[in-house]
Amino acid sequence: MRYGKSAFIASLLLAPIVGCLEAPDESVPLSRFVGPAGFDIADAPLLEAAGAPGVDPAAFTSAVVRLRGFADHRALTYWNADGANSDLLAPAYFIEDAGGAKVGNPIIDAAPGEGGYTPWWRKVVVKTTDRYAGEVIWSRDALEAAVQAGLLSEPVATTEIVSAPVALEGTEVTLDDAGAETAQATPIWYRGHRAHWIRFSSSIELPVEVRKMPVYPVYILQRIDEAAPLYEFLSGVDVDGDDRLDNSNNIFAGDVGQDRYSPLWEAKLVRVRREFPSIDTSSAAVGLSAEADFIDADGAVNSDLVVGEPQPLGLLVNCPIQSAGGGL
Repeated sequence: MRYGKSAFIASLLLAPIVGCLEAPDESVPLSRFVGPAGFDIADAPLLEAAGAPGVDPAAFTSAVVRLRGFADHRALTYWNADGANSDLLAPAYFIEDAGGAKVGNPIIDAAPGEGGYTPWWRKVVVKTTDRYAGEVIWSRDALEAAVQAGLLSEPVATTEIVSAPVALEGTEVTLDDAGAETAQATPIWYRGHRAHWIRFSSSIELPVEVRKMPVYPVYILQRIDEAAPLYEFLSGVDVDGDDRLDNSNNIFAGDVGQDRYSPLWEAKLVRVRREFPSIDTSSAAVGLSAEADFIDADGAVNSDLVVGEPQPLGLLVNCPIQSAGGGL
């Protein structure tokens, strides 16, 4: 059975609670905060079409390109996601039953265009109690009211950081070289609206007191005598002749699961010698494929293939590395 949308009106008029949990006004029924059991998130108003104050649909992720690069001497695939970016962390709430099974959809309280938005979320787990009767928790206000009413336990922050940019509905992500396998943005709650995010599997762990994402370099290589970098997606030139623009000699500071891995990277330009073997020279392997090939433990250049020091480009990029083929 589907329900109408009138119950959303009161919820959307509520100002967000940004401090500690406070008991809701006892004169206001809990139904003003939570949705009725069985409400389908598909019936909720779509965030990017709602004209919500401060929310900018143009800042949503809308294109996620699958590319090739290197880290720790491994040829890998990664994604470049557009949309708003930040090094901040924000909470995302995941409701679970006593056995750890998922209940409803994740809840966020910051959207693209707002000052507190980020594509990086600290996972916060909230358990249902025996008083919970299937009510829909569709906002942080609803969550806080449900905690005070005894339907949910107190939220518990975890060390897991979820990599998940908020995306326009229908945004697709290619999962394989042929483009035959794809994934779509999945629904989440934002203040009683239906939003979507793309949740990548390469999460990282950070202590609960950490408030910002770690940022490591991704090195973009360019021969000293060439105008374009060895990065087809950026240059628009198919240098390896495969009729695709997805290859690069980009080198990430660390591979998935390693100490210097983060899906948030600072782009740095590295000039290399004119004879540098790379993705466009089929007779030889690339000259550099790991940060350690040309940067020592003190951060100094130690390779005669490199000319000068890496130059920061003043750009943070959202580039999760693909953990395994066929999946996010």
